[in-house]
Amino acid sequence: MEAGIKTAKSFDKDNPLGEKTEKYMLVEYDEQGKPLKVVNTIQKMKSDYIYEDGKLKYVIATNSMSDVDEIKAEVRVDTLFITKNDDKGRKLEGVGGNGVKYEFSYVGCEQEATIIYDETGVKRNMMQLFKENGNIKKRVTTFYYPGESSVTSKYIDYKFDSKGHWIERSLERQNGTIETELRVIEYY
Repeated sequence: MEAGIKTAKSFDKDNPLGEKTEKYMLVEYDEQGKPLKVVNTIQKMKSDYIYEDGKLKYVIATNSMSDVDEIKAEVRVDTLFITKNDDKGRKLEGVGGNGVKYEFSYVGCEQEATIIYDETGVKRNMMQLFKENGNIKKRVTTFYYPGESSVTSKYIDYKFDSKGHWIERSLERQNGTIETELRVIEYY
């Protein structure tokens, strides 16, 4: 069996510090490819993924990570409790500690959708990911309140390493701006 990704660190290609930048997203995976932790220093968020019997059960999100940056701000912790999984262990339904409800759906491995309802049951937004060969090609975020509107972003110009994982891609935003990110991968 080919070794999987252990960590993947992505950052803005135009950052002069390169891989040593303080603005990045780092994802740690287990040997089966399931995410264990996501650290996003741009949004000052850390998420820990907790599994039971191979199924995702909790996502514990913490903001203002004092162990990553030097900002000493109030720390907020929220837990997403996964209430239903599919037969592959993927999350289907969840509820946040604040009563916000989540629905997750999948069409094979090529489409994903997340719908978020507020604590009163009103649909607030939906994010759809459209993939090709496991790589995101388009992201559509639809907002339902106060009025319906959508924002579409496209991922273009992928470059891959020798194992077929992306190491560079560009994000074309709806307004036409393009941002390129690099990803450094460590394998098991």
